[in-house]
Amino acid sequence: MDLHLLSHADVGPAIEVVCSRMRFMVAQTEHAMRLVAFSAPLSDAQDVGEWLGAPATHVFNFAPHVRPVPLQIQLQSFAIPHHASRMLAMAGPAYQAASQTRAQRADAQTIVFVADRRQALLRARDFVTATLADDDTQRFLLQGPERVANAGIEDAAIQTFLDAGIGLLYEGMSPPDMDRIQQLYKDGCLGVLFATQAMAWALDLEIAATRVIVMGTQTYDGHEKMYLDYPIADVLQMHRFTTQDPAGGIATVLTNSAKRAFYTQFLDAALPLESLLDTTLHDQFNTEVDTGTIENKQDAVDYLTWTYFYRRLAANPNYYGLKGASNEQLSDFLSELVETTLDHLETAKCIAVDDDDAVSSLNLGMVASYYAVQYGTIETFSQNITAGTRLRGMAEIVTAAAEFDLLPVRHHEDRLLRQVVERLPPATLAPHHRLDDPHVK
Repeated sequence: MDLHLLSHADVGPAIEVVCSRMRFMVAQTEHAMRLVAFSAPLSDAQDVGEWLGAPATHVFNFAPHVRPVPLQIQLQSFAIPHHASRMLAMAGPAYQAASQTRAQRADAQTIVFVADRRQALLRARDFVTATLADDDTQRFLLQGPERVANAGIEDAAIQTFLDAGIGLLYEGMSPPDMDRIQQLYKDGCLGVLFATQAMAWALDLEIAATRVIVMGTQTYDGHEKMYLDYPIADVLQMHRFTTQDPAGGIATVLTNSAKRAFYTQFLDAALPLESLLDTTLHDQFNTEVDTGTIENKQDAVDYLTWTYFYRRLAANPNYYGLKGASNEQLSDFLSELVETTLDHLETAKCIAVDDDDAVSSLNLGMVASYYAVQYGTIETFSQNITAGTRLRGMAEIVTAAAEFDLLPVRHHEDRLLRQVVERLPPATLAPHHRLDDPHVK
């Protein structure tokens, strides 16, 4: 497992709960369990090792520059505030870097990571235009032009890029097209592969490149109406696709000037690792109550002591809102956290708490636990769905689910949604509905 993902909002809490539960099971059953964990270099490796129950002699935390295969990291910043203009300015250096790599090795390949599908199409078009200007339209077509031309790609625009030796991969692409493009790249036909940020976690692990270019380190959040930085774990994951050739690979990061110092530090330094378990604690407690791991409030406090979250409370109290790290302060903090969390679950009718502080799962809690539904979602459904709820009302209730908070709203997508709304019956959207709301989307 990649333990540095503990600080990743999407998967971190789940990884922490799984590891903590395994340690708890070992203590309860007294049966040893082998746990092998991998990570990027960490500044908190000792805490991680102690949390996992690994003896100090079994924790190996190497310096960032210690690699089985050499990796040259290049960082270039752009002092252009406007995002679209900055991305356009990055196109030239990215093309030159890919061309330089191609000139040095006949079989060299480059992966370029961009924020989204729109950027992938725009930047691939920039590369094709540049090859036309250089009068070398097949610069990145390494081999098999007939095979590439007859690849059977459904999207004609994507096929045009493939003919120039440039592949595109983005979330939402048809699975057959995605498989064919990845195979063409693995077989050495394509010299450049554009992939979106999310695809860093979905690419075939056999894919590798002589050079990986991270073209921009921000993605647009339509709900927040602003550009947000990539998680550092995403950037590290992109670097993973550099070649395993003993000669080494190159990772190039193109970013805005304001983030240069940040990436200079964290791309060549041990990562700090904090817990995000408190952001999903309600759902974790609900599951543990349903499975019988937590039977009373004291069990809930004891459960937390097995987590990485508990170890980091004492090590970095300010990060978690504590005023100090004394035993009394930690005890008070945990007791209050447990009390508040269980009260919320009781209010949502997911659990019952009796006068003796014993807790038990109710029907809603069991359903939420079984289907991995957030407690807030099951509460919304139970409060609003009635026997008389009509289809439109049901649609509003379902789309209010907390799970849709994670649905991305991309740049200018509200304009597309407005065009859709114009074709719908007049009363489809209520006045309070916003087209940049993921639930409305």
